[in-house]
Amino acid sequence: MPTDYATIAELAERVGANSASNSLMQQYLDSAANVIDGVTRKPPNGAIAYSATPSGVVRYYNDVLRDRGLVYIDDCLAITKVQRASTVLDATAYKAYPYNELPWTELYLNMSVMFIDNALFGANSWYGSPFFGEGAGAIAIEGTWGYCQANARPPVVKEATLQLATLYYQKKSVSISDLLGAIGNPSKKAEGEIMQMLYEANLVRYEQEKLFA
Repeated sequence: MPTDYATIAELAERVGANSASNSLMQQYLDSAANVIDGVTRKPPNGAIAYSATPSGVVRYYNDVLRDRGLVYIDDCLAITKVQRASTVLDATAYKAYPYNELPWTELYLNMSVMFIDNALFGANSWYGSPFFGEGAGAIAIEGTWGYCQANARPPVVKEATLQLATLYYQKKSVSISDLLGAIGNPSKKAEGEIMQMLYEANLVRYEQEKLFA
């Protein structure tokens, strides 16, 4: 699906070209949007970071309880069901984080999810370390996914997409790794400015998660 982060007309105006005469314009925009997604939110293949999925989409995650009961999830806007192996969890058995804003990026599981003996681990006990979990792909979360609804997309996403697509129009090859290493590199001033813009908008998620890996 062609990206709607920016339009061919907007890119044509940016580079001073005739949009009707350039069949590559949409390809530049699509490539730029894909890199912007990858360098900031890293959605699953085929997903769009800055648009919401329909409700009821199920995604699967590893159940690894040594991670302090935290399940790192894709950007999530709403949760309708959480299932751990064959057990559907009550909404009181987990908390989505961050608590006061969207999108959610973590699920924090209650200790009672694993242990039936509530005399030992009650509803107010939460996973510590080290514990073993149910295994690979054992957490199934049904909900609405994405950083935001399309109509609430941060304006910086459009600007970054247009700037990167402009570099493609100028026959530059810019990958995710190029952007990540561009800040402070004099030979990649334009790429560094794009990356700095995304950092300042607090859109770069996975660099922060490395602290907890």
